[in-house]
Amino acid sequence: MTDALALNALYDLQQPDNKGRPKPEVLYGRRKMLHWLRHNGYPDVSKHTVDRLMRVAGMNGLVRGRRTPTTIRAKDGHRA
Repeated sequence: MTDALALNALYDLQQPDNKGRPKPEVLYGRRKMLHWLRHNGYPDVSKHTVDRLMRVAGMNGLVRGRRTPTTIRAKDGHRA
């Protein structure tokens, strides 16, 4: 029963607000979503449940790009 209620909370987050913008919580990953759910009425939800429910709801956390490498390799590819 708790899973269904938490899943409904995740689906409610995906609905845009009255200005048509997505809610910022949609970008949360598993760790932040776990804390958000626990703070908003689901104190006994586990991290594994949140992970599974986010997959069911099609939610992914914000994936940040990798930085460019700081080491610039030689053109011939050989080490010094």
